Amino acid sequence: MFLHLSYVPTSYLLNPKPKGSIYFGILSTFLSLIILGSIPFLGWLLAGIFGGLSAKGKGRGFLAAFLGGLIVAISLIEISHYVPVTSLSFIPHITGNFSLYTKITDTMQYTSNALNTNEIKTISSILIDGAVVTGIGGFIGGSILPNENTFEN
Repeated sequence: MFLHLSYVPTSYLLNPKPKGSIYFGILSTFLSLIILGSIPFLGWLLAGIFGGLSAKGKGRGFLAAFLGGLIVAISLIEISHYVPVTSLSFIPHITGNFSLYTKITDTMQYTSNALNTNEIKTISSILIDGAVVTGIGGFIGGSILPNENTFEN
């Protein structure tokens, strides 16, 4: 049995390369920031690049990485502001990883102290790091894998 050309969907014939997705770009930026967020500048930039690669396209990559970084930055501010550091003592018991616990508590303690001293400056620097730097990375990642249809003659 041979596959006749009429059974192949025309959408695949017209666009054989899969398109990127802003949703998957936001998701990959979010997950990359969870892993690489502790590296000061390069981690945020790399997470944006991963988001841009998933979104495929300069504008889509920038938007996906910007929104993913904004979600992480606002979450970090809110968690540091409202959740006490001592309530996270269950992490080493569940994961068995004490270094993860110290990294999280140190980050939360630093952010909480910074929020108590100069709230506007801290929030603006976190939002700039979280959204703008990842957005630039998303633009770079989207430029690497553009969302174009190229046909070979």
